[in-house]
Amino acid sequence: MLVRGDSHLIDSKPVPLRIAKRLILGRWLPRFNRYLTVGKLNEDYYEFYGADPKKFFPVRHFVDNERFATQAEVGATRRLELRSRWGIGKEAVVFLFAGKFIEKKRPMDAILAIEVLHAQGLPVHLLMVGDGKLRPGCEQYSREKKLPISFTGFLNQGEIAEAYVSSDVLVLPSAYSETWGLVVNEAMSCALPAIVSDRVGCGPDLVRPGTTGAVFPVADVAAIAKEMRPYAEDVSLAKEHGAHARKHVQSYSAIAAADNTIAALLSLND
Repeated sequence: MLVRGDSHLIDSKPVPLRIAKRLILGRWLPRFNRYLTVGKLNEDYYEFYGADPKKFFPVRHFVDNERFATQAEVGATRRLELRSRWGIGKEAVVFLFAGKFIEKKRPMDAILAIEVLHAQGLPVHLLMVGDGKLRPGCEQYSREKKLPISFTGFLNQGEIAEAYVSSDVLVLPSAYSETWGLVVNEAMSCALPAIVSDRVGCGPDLVRPGTTGAVFPVADVAAIAKEMRPYAEDVSLAKEHGAHARKHVQSYSAIAAADNTIAALLSLND
């Protein structure tokens, strides 16, 4: 039997539940023959419950990198047009929030961080993609504070690349239950670096601080603004880190996942 899941140990659970899970999973999980792991945090999870790391095979979460990269290359010729559609200035450094407007995604953290940078006179803009119950409040706050923020509403898979093309850096402030964060794969495929909270599951795998983005403590707006500031001051840094991000995420692909799944199966004959 092989197992693949994306559980991790980031989210704190009540003590009785932790004890019950340790007793049950500690007896069950070590019985699998191979573990198709989606990332480092997932491997830590299996190892915590007694799995043998020698039986781990990396079968990472992925998106269609080639499709996103192609869409980004095509869309790049319309970058100014797309930015103009969303009211973004030509010289603005654009940070992108893409996700549901719900508590666990913490969209207001991105807004408050932009407010900090805007108050410092930096040429920033926040593009917010998605919808949800928190959106009206986010829009109202942005209007009242006269912040450089645009709301696109929901964009489907055929449209989302236009948001990536229009942006320079992804910001993902999620608080919990972000077991991976495929939006990071998508953004990196489009050559955007990513700034993510330490609760985002893909952080240890995709985000290399100082190379493909940055990681900040969840709910720390000052820390978010601090990580955003170097990009806001020098957009060429976003381009440099975005190129590294695109190269790095190429190994997170359907082909790599299939190859490593086959390797896990073949290893059963060893």
